[in-house]
Amino acid sequence: MSVPPLANLFAAYDPDPQSLGALEADLRAGGEFCHVSCPSPGWVVATNPLPGGEGGHGPLLGGAVEFVEGRDVVCDRVVELCCVSDQAPQRLAQFPGDFGFIRRVRVTA
Repeated sequence: MSVPPLANLFAAYDPDPQSLGALEADLRAGGEFCHVSCPSPGWVVATNPLPGGEGGHGPLLGGAVEFVEGRDVVCDRVVELCCVSDQAPQRLAQFPGDFGFIRRVRVTA
């Protein structure tokens, strides 16, 4: 299955590791997305920079944050952004501009 890039972000959840692995392999092989990752258990994410968007697209902080857009807006405040998203997401509006990001959550058993 090949997923056409209708947006610069594709994210899917599947609790079955085999199905998720097959989807991840398809996304990597398809070549439509420049970055494919599994940021947390059960999730696969594929991204592209927006047309005309900034370069250097990819994860920050050891893969803990991946920007869909607006990386340049909050890049110097990524650690603060992570803290706010983890502890007080209602305060995300304190960051100026338009941005979208994926925050990897480490799950411990």
